[in-house]
Amino acid sequence: NGVPCAMNKWLLTDVLRKEWGFDGFVVSDWGASYDVPLAVSAGTDLTMPGPLGIKQVIAAVESGKIKEEALDTAIRNILNVTLAAPCFTGKYPAFNLEDTLRVTEETAAESIVLLKNNGVLPMKKENRVTFFGKRSTNFAMIPASVAASTDLGTDPYDRAVEIGGTENVNLDIAPVGNKYWVVTVGADACEGADRPHMDIDEDEKALLARVIPEAKAADGKIVLIINATGPVDLSDYIDSVDAIVCPFFAGMMGGKVTADILYGLVNPSGRLPLTWPKHYYDTPAYKNYGGENKEVWYGEGIYVGYRWYDARHIEPLFPFGHGLSYTSFEFSGLYADTGVNVEAADVKIRLNVKNTGSMAGSEVVQLYIHGCNSQFDRPYKELKAFRKIFLEPGEEKTVELKLSKADFSSFYAEFGEFIAQPGDYEVLIGTSAGNIVLRKTISVRCRNPFGLSGRTGIGALVQDDQAVALVNRVIEDDIRSLAYVAINYAPDKSIQELWNGVYIGGALKAKWNDEEIAERYHRIMVGFDEIETKRI
Repeated sequence: NGVPCAMNKWLLTDVLRKEWGFDGFVVSDWGASYDVPLAVSAGTDLTMPGPLGIKQVIAAVESGKIKEEALDTAIRNILNVTLAAPCFTGKYPAFNLEDTLRVTEETAAESIVLLKNNGVLPMKKENRVTFFGKRSTNFAMIPASVAASTDLGTDPYDRAVEIGGTENVNLDIAPVGNKYWVVTVGADACEGADRPHMDIDEDEKALLARVIPEAKAADGKIVLIINATGPVDLSDYIDSVDAIVCPFFAGMMGGKVTADILYGLVNPSGRLPLTWPKHYYDTPAYKNYGGENKEVWYGEGIYVGYRWYDARHIEPLFPFGHGLSYTSFEFSGLYADTGVNVEAADVKIRLNVKNTGSMAGSEVVQLYIHGCNSQFDRPYKELKAFRKIFLEPGEEKTVELKLSKADFSSFYAEFGEFIAQPGDYEVLIGTSAGNIVLRKTISVRCRNPFGLSGRTGIGALVQDDQAVALVNRVIEDDIRSLAYVAINYAPDKSIQELWNGVYIGGALKAKWNDEEIAERYHRIMVGFDEIETKRI
């Protein structure tokens, strides 16, 4: 809202600390606290890089621009965390390299995504395979901006040699009888700037232009490995390749696990944590970012990710939550509580998931909700719960999920708070944002945020007989007559505004003093609260 995050007291103090209860310390991004005294006052405890702002802070304290208590608070926040660190407590965690490698490998195995498969994967050990691309032997483990390296890193080619042997696995030149052309492509991240496009590297474009026709001429299968920081434009290649595996930057064991997936030693079970667009111009940021004249317009508002594509009816290349497996799954028996008062209890949902294939694997059950009668703008559907479940072939399990009042809530800017509306909601169960397989409509009960209160419009109030009866008793008059002008010409004016204004307030002051007027308003608000409580 026009205030940079590092200097935003509402964000760092009111929300982060008071509302969310954060008790650590806040560090600025490098160069973000360009007004260091203002940042300290707002709640940024440590400005980076280095001690550049120390003299500014001292001068600001001496001049009274910031209170010394603000500086004390920043120092205290830093010390509270620092003094609990191992270098002060001596409680260093045990480090075991084998355990670290195992966890890193398990993490990669759970997260690498199989985007496309025409049935060509998994490969057999005896298949003749050739790898192409610099990343096949120099696999990027982490975004380039971090610039870390280790001799423990792995790559797909070396692991494939371990699995298939040198007689079956080649590099760069496909021999006669080769069956698979595996091409690794990507796009690195960078520090201090955004990617200007969604293209893969230029040399890899040229590589694909050579390899794809070669593979097609030999009746071979083409597998694309995408070793990139995020989505890349695949519009020129999507119809030509038979399978796509996307490890993103999966860490030092990512190369090994990618090859294990190609050969079926690991059944892929990762799911996209983002929407993969067909083109850059399909994205919500297009023409909004990076703006002009050093201004950026967040024109998409709440419509980011799959919410944007739903609202614009734009079909992405791969939807949020998408990911394939070497086995198949079936969802059935969706049950959801209905008529639940979410002020007091959760809505329970359950369904059955069965592995209908021949290989053990994991599926991710994704639960979205759609508000059927929302009185304010919100996305068509929103992910509210998910569960990853491992099943042996033929095995079936019941998955249980639950939704709280917070899950039915969205931020309503006019009230400045998250609100949940009573009414009907659709529970949508899918394997991605683009593949909903089960749905059920439920009724949810809760206090109506647009119900009777001081902010209720006079036009809505006079349509409510209970409210009219209550107000008439308290004011000893007829509200419909007293507020006739407002009802007809300003029906959105709230009862609170009118109570303090001319149309109602002026009439009340002729009968009572300010104290009596305030007391009667309080009685109306208590009565409204009682009515709304009974209506839940």
